Amino acid sequence: MSPLRTLPPLIPPFRFGTVEDRLYRGAYPKSRNLRFLKRLKLKTLLSLVPDSPNTDADIRDFCAQQGIRLIHLKVGKMKENNIPLSYGQTVQALQIIIDAVNLPVYVHCLDGADVTGLVVACLRRVQMWNVMSAMIATSLAPINPDNIPIDPLSCLPLSFLRASNVSSDATGFVERFTGTSVDVITVPREIPPWLWGGSVTFRRHPMQLRFKFLNPEIVSEEEREARERGASGALGGSGAGGSGA
Repeated sequence: MSPLRTLPPLIPPFRFGTVEDRLYRGAYPKSRNLRFLKRLKLKTLLSLVPDSPNTDADIRDFCAQQGIRLIHLKVGKMKENNIPLSYGQTVQALQIIIDAVNLPVYVHCLDGADVTGLVVACLRRVQMWNVMSAMIATSLAPINPDNIPIDPLSCLPLSFLRASNVSSDATGFVERFTGTSVDVITVPREIPPWLWGGSVTFRRHPMQLRFKFLNPEIVSEEEREARERGASGALGGSGAGGSGA
């Protein structure tokens, strides 16, 4: 009888977590994490890091072997009082994440904390969460910008944070993620069920975010009304031109 073969352990990336069904987050994957990521049957690896993962042979070869699309958005390192992520990059990342065709997706930055956390918090805003709920759920920590001592027994786990609290800069970034600061977000033809239940039932987004809907069956009531007004105007104009001729 041959001895049982011992498989290497499944080791998730640092700060790994599930955001939604088939949407995962964490830190830059190491070679020891690839066997774990293989189990997720990923379609997309979204890297929010300074240097392209294509220069990393382990990541490049893994994605090629598994048929995973590797997308790199160049985002600098997080520093104190400096958020390297722009709203334009955030919108780019969100448009990849909310496209059902790209799922399952693993999104990561260098440490799986700050940059990834901001993108996920802004996703929560698109999902119509308020700032407090978005930041708490994203960081799994209480918002405490004034460093007020907190009973550790009353805190949620700090697994997604580098510091012991969410910075006021990060909270402000998410708070300003509104229609006045953010470009139009393109909504793909197919969205996952966890985004607005897979359809649009709102007339206008509560954060005043603006959307371009690629699927004519998935539009807000406000855009539907605008399209109907445009169609009516076009018919009226053609009718007027015809009578004049």
